[in-house]
Amino acid sequence: MRRSPYYSTGLARLSQVLEKSLDNMGLLTHTKRYQVFMVWPRVVGDIARHARPRRLDGDVLFVATASSVWSQELTFMKETILARLRAALGGDYVREIRFSEHLWEPAQDSRKPVRAFSADQVPWDGSVLEPISDEKLASSAKKFALAMARRRLYLLRRGYTHCSACGCLYPSFKKECPYCAVKRELRAKRKAIAILEKAPHLTDQEVMGLIGSQDLGAVKTARSELESRSIAIARSSKKDSQWRRGSRSIQDT
Repeated sequence: MRRSPYYSTGLARLSQVLEKSLDNMGLLTHTKRYQVFMVWPRVVGDIARHARPRRLDGDVLFVATASSVWSQELTFMKETILARLRAALGGDYVREIRFSEHLWEPAQDSRKPVRAFSADQVPWDGSVLEPISDEKLASSAKKFALAMARRRLYLLRRGYTHCSACGCLYPSFKKECPYCAVKRELRAKRKAIAILEKAPHLTDQEVMGLIGSQDLGAVKTARSELESRSIAIARSSKKDSQWRRGSRSIQDT
């Protein structure tokens, strides 16, 4: 009996149909980006014990690290990790990674029972589902909204603190909201890069004075990033000059 050519490619075709359907609904990019949480352990291997993806902001992935040493080490490996993520996700869905030890949380004790909350115990606004006409989609959205509301209630009962600036919840033992801390670090680093690009001779103390922050780590990271850029440009120029010399030799022959 001759096997139909569609039999062996059924799974591949199903995957293509699903991707096309998600693309038509405008959800393909969003879905692909959130797959990073599933493929992360496979992409980084044993490093996953010291670095965990926490959230996505567009095409920027925020990763929690066990220490500032790991943040610095993984920053140097960022391009390699991005390349592996592109291969795993099948596209350039994540373009930037931000590493920060401020996002790290101690591992929860799995032996402690987690008390569930019933639907009537969870405060949430059901009016957000009114614009959704599709019943199945509305049902899925309701389950998701209830799950997020349960999580928020659970964290609040565990003593998490509500950030008045961004609205996020964070552990009470932290002095500052991790997400706000990351944003502050990014602002300081961008300012430091802008200054060092024009005046690389300035000392760390002078740069910190100009950016209005005492975050020495942001200045160090800015210097490392500028140094990496310079090395990449130098390597690119060297390859370009080699290619030109090769082209000339071919023309001469």
